[in-house]
Amino acid sequence: MRRGRLASVALTGLLLGLLTAACGDGSPPPPSDNRQSVSAGSLEGGVASLGPTASPEVVAPETLQRIAAARGVPVAEALELAIDDALYAAAARSDLPPEVVSRAERRVHAHALLRDRWLDLRSQPITDRELAAFTELRWSWYDRPQGYLTVHFVVEADDKADAATHEHARRLATELRQIVAPIAARGASEPPPPLTEGEMFRLYDRPRDPLESAFIKAIQGADHEGLSVISQPLPPITADGRPIDHDAPLVVSYFDSTYAAASAALTQRGELTPVFKTYAGYHAAMLLRITPEHRASEAERRDELRGEILRRRARVDKEQTVKKLRANTEITEPAKVEALLSLVTIEADRD
Repeated sequence: MRRGRLASVALTGLLLGLLTAACGDGSPPPPSDNRQSVSAGSLEGGVASLGPTASPEVVAPETLQRIAAARGVPVAEALELAIDDALYAAAARSDLPPEVVSRAERRVHAHALLRDRWLDLRSQPITDRELAAFTELRWSWYDRPQGYLTVHFVVEADDKADAATHEHARRLATELRQIVAPIAARGASEPPPPLTEGEMFRLYDRPRDPLESAFIKAIQGADHEGLSVISQPLPPITADGRPIDHDAPLVVSYFDSTYAAASAALTQRGELTPVFKTYAGYHAAMLLRITPEHRASEAERRDELRGEILRRRARVDKEQTVKKLRANTEITEPAKVEALLSLVTIEADRD
């Protein structure tokens, strides 16, 4: 086996050793003859010391606490695991080039700092302000008002169109509404298909309602008289125009207020709106179902949003910490750093 491979194995041992000493994930014990330099007892700042007196590897009490808690083992067993880890670290310092050890230690020190800050962030209770902000962000899951699930058509005629085009579009919309009226009348006798919440509030994964499909087919098959006509299903929308779509972007968008108001005036399946005008043209919409509201309790929101809130805390804290460290640390780069970076090659590890 090549020396490079040996170094890789030893470095892996170093990383595992240092990380498991912090996180409690033990690795296989090294050969027993390496234990000859171990002493345990009453040590200043530690419970065991390995190696030469001048620069020993010291096992700290808090290390044992973390290992014992993470692995669910007695303190005595945690000490054995910690000694194994420290032996790997000592061996790496002896056998590996200093720059390899330095890189590994730098990485582990960064991990230790982030972990320490993460533990501190986790210990702080969720504030009312955080809960309110994330409830607003995830309102469709936790603070959802009643919604109106509709299918509609629009005969397009924007503000730039002339009066004759608008009149033509309005008349065609009235005729198309008459075409779908018999389909709408079936609503009272054809109940909507059962939907889970996930299906109801995900536009593109929702099983199609036969009434919706018949509406769209009828509009597509009609004579559009040379005008542009669009017929499509929509997600449920609230009375104030918010689409209730679990897959929608987190930034809230709003439907046209006229469309939202017309939809919210419908009360039963199959009911049609009158023809109404928006900035896009002349519409008629049919109600497929009224979707239920859901208001999660504060306790439910605190429990279910906790993980997301903590992850957001960690991201913000990391960004602020790096910004602060950069501001307080002199960073020197060569004048021709781009040229030097171009010389760096990345190759896959080979045995």
